[in-house]
Parts: sequence; structure tokens; C-alpha cells
Amino acid sequence: MTKCREFAERIIEGNKSEILKAKDAIETDWNLVSREFLTRLSKLFEIEWPEEKRIINAYITIMPVFPRFLDDFSFCVGYRNPPKARETIAHEIVHFLWFKKWKEVFPDSKREEFEGPHLIWRLSEIMDPIILQCDPKIKELIKPSRWGYPTFKDVVIEGVSMTEYFVKIYMDCVKKGKSFEEVLKILWAEALKNREAIEKF
Repeated sequence: MTKCREFAERIIEGNKSEILKAKDAIETDWNLVSREFLTRLSKLFEIEWPEEKRIINAYITIMPVFPRFLDDFSFCVGYRNPPKARETIAHEIVHFLWFKKWKEVFPDSKREEFEGPHLIWRLSEIMDPIILQCDPKIKELIKPSRWGYPTFKDVVIEGVSMTEYFVKIYMDCVKKGKSFEEVLKILWAEALKNREAIEKF
């Protein structure tokens, strides 16, 4: 553990100016869309942001992966590519409100199921980029480029990619004017039906 800490401290110190510059760039960019994005997401999911979680903390990291922490509404974002940070931030924030709504709709869900490798977690990872890509207002704000993990392309359901399959379901629900509670119930039924395929990613 000591060696890992020493290594991390050395990397941070050696890249301090670049990290601080990235932090400023990321904060400046996110402030351009933050309020509108949070408001739109709350409206879309039909749920208010929790009073006790009015502050969402993002930590600049040297890691190549960006974990999120549901219990305290915080996450990590990399410093190496500030232009990509907006999408990473939006992705992690979607998880926070998604799982708040999920717990409201499915109160018997266990907290550990909100993390990998559980099916509830897998569905959230499938739907997160779909939300960013398919809601016109959010897409305009965030300008997402990704549709999920690269491994998503290898998962096929009923002859189409897993992402395409769930995009169709989601957009059908939107066109029919279904509440977000109904949307979650429909998506969960589809996830259960296609568990074997989904668990391949």
C-alpha cells in the first residue's frame, strides 16, 4: 500500500500544473451546462434532487477509470482529456438520480444490486448513455459521443445490438408518453427477459 501511495504522489507531483489546469478547464466547461442539465434530468426522471445531496463532488484523478460513489453523490473524473469530461460528468450524475428513482419504484431492491455485477447495475449502464443520446435537450447540452462500453457491441438481442434493442424500447415509451416509473418497469421486465445476453458484458 505504501508503494502505491508513493507512486501516486510522484505522478501527481510530476503532473501538478497539468492537473490544476485541467481542473480549471473542466469546472469552467461544466458550469456552462450544469444547472440546465440537472433541471432537465430531474424533469425527465420525474423526481426531485434530494435536499441532503445538493452538492455533487467531482474529484480529479490520475486513474484511467472513473468510479462513482452513490451514497455521497461523488465521482472521479480524469484530467488527461478535459474536452471529454463533460460527458463523463453527465454519465455519473445520471446514475445518482437514476438510482434514487429506481429505489422509489422498486423499494425492495438491495443497495448492493446498484453495483456490478448485478443485473440492476447492468441495466443502469445500458440506459445511461441512451438517456444522454436520446433526450434531445440533454444531447444538445452534453454532446455525447459514446453509447456505452465497447463490449456492448458484442451483445445481441433478437438480432440487433443490445444498445439498439433498448433504444427502441425506450423511445417507444417516450412516444407513448409513459411516465418514467412505467419506463423503468418496462425496462426492468426486458432486462429480466434478456438476462443471459445482458450478463455477457
